[in-house]
Amino acid sequence: MLLDVTAEQIAEWDAELSVLTGSLGYLFNRPEPRVVFAQFIEGRCHVDGGVAD
Repeated sequence: MLLDVTAEQIAEWDAELSVLTGSLGYLFNRPEPRVVFAQFIEGRCHVDGGVAD
C-alpha cells in the first residue's frame, strides 16, 4: 500500500515523536537509556513503515 506522504507530514510526525519520547524521559535516571529508548522508538517506526524510506 502506498501513501502520499508529504515532507510536512514527516516533519510533523518527527515533532510528535520527539514530544512523546521527551515526555517519557522521567522513566530514566540517566541520559544514556533515554537516548537509546528514543533511538529504539525511531527505529521501530522506520522498520514498521511509519516513516517513508
